[in-house]
Amino acid sequence: MNEYTLSDGLRAVQRAFDLVDPRLKGHGEQAAFLMWRLLDRMGCSRARMVSLTTAALFHDMGAYKTDADHSLSEFELLHTASHCVYGYLYARFYSPFPSFAPVILYHHMGYLYKRYIDPSFLTDSLLLNLSDRISFVFLTQQNPDFSFLGALSGIEFDPKHVAAFLEADREEGLLQALKDGSYHEKLHAFWRETTLSRSEVMNYAQMLMYSIDFRSEQTVTHSISVMSLSKLLCGLLGLDHVDTSIVTASAMLHDIGKITTPVQILEKKGPLTEEEMAIMKRHASATYEILTELGFDNIALIASSHHEKLDGSGYPRGLKGDEIPFYSRVLAVADILSALIGERSYKGPMPKGQVTAILGAMANRNQLDPIVTSVALEHYDELITFSAEDCAQTMEDYLSIKSEYLRLMQQFEAIEEAQREAPIPV
Repeated sequence: MNEYTLSDGLRAVQRAFDLVDPRLKGHGEQAAFLMWRLLDRMGCSRARMVSLTTAALFHDMGAYKTDADHSLSEFELLHTASHCVYGYLYARFYSPFPSFAPVILYHHMGYLYKRYIDPSFLTDSLLLNLSDRISFVFLTQQNPDFSFLGALSGIEFDPKHVAAFLEADREEGLLQALKDGSYHEKLHAFWRETTLSRSEVMNYAQMLMYSIDFRSEQTVTHSISVMSLSKLLCGLLGLDHVDTSIVTASAMLHDIGKITTPVQILEKKGPLTEEEMAIMKRHASATYEILTELGFDNIALIASSHHEKLDGSGYPRGLKGDEIPFYSRVLAVADILSALIGERSYKGPMPKGQVTAILGAMANRNQLDPIVTSVALEHYDELITFSAEDCAQTMEDYLSIKSEYLRLMQQFEAIEEAQREAPIPV
């Protein structure tokens, strides 16, 4: 891919979300499309529309943090405050649109409770609420009934927004565009007018990467740790700057496919069942799909091959020997080392002797590259120290976000309690 556009980055994001919950395929894009058309009719500037439609695409990011077994009928009700708060913090700290994060925070707060919404984001939050609900009803009802718009006008939705939507639907056929799928090309044509640098596209990929690590406190530093270990290993192996940058980029994104792995599997205490392990292994193929969708063909194979073994016993393709890129072999050693020294829900960090014994045994069984493993063992203490220093800031950031999450949840709980004690008459 020679030129990147906002469409390229956001198409890959939606693809990743579709892999998480195929039942809501295209939900983020549909909400973004509806919001774009309403904002456009209101005379919103292009720059603001770009940021707000991007925020709309990510509006349910927090739902993946609060993952649980649920039916679609429960989706919009389950952990509503939690997923709004988490989605807000995620957008604020890790997205390219931090100034619009409050729109995500308030997107489930209805019109009658607008006094709780920051006035600077009132219109945008209520528009997202309306766009989100229309898309959700469209996707979850076999014969969608939109009579609720009139019934909830002035209660859940701003009457001016409902009127604007009904007028836009008559003139532009918004619901028909959702039905026949033409909304997709229209929205992406709008996004294609915004070009991105490769580093900006990488920022979207990195955002998805953080969504995996930050789903679990035990895994919060994993991708940073693998990236740090890979970077130092490259230097110790004598790789040049270009090669090192390819490996570290692959390391940063190596587990991006885990966005599709249920949290209950990621955080399970104890060994995975055969069925759970099969689900876990799918993350490698998902990593390849997401990275190729982003246009990162050069690192997709490297990143997705970090579980391949030289003897052919690995996954997802069962590659052997020279079929496995050398960069993937570096990544494999870094990944295993990070997993062994890291704390998980089912284990504590392993001591040096046990870690080195495991790595050595895997190299002897022709599973890990012997040269890379030898270098890792020889410089073990240096690698561990470097990784710990690199991960310290990530954990500090996580704990800060966690503290802010708890503070905001208390605010939302206070609002909910006030609503129960003195409900607004309907």
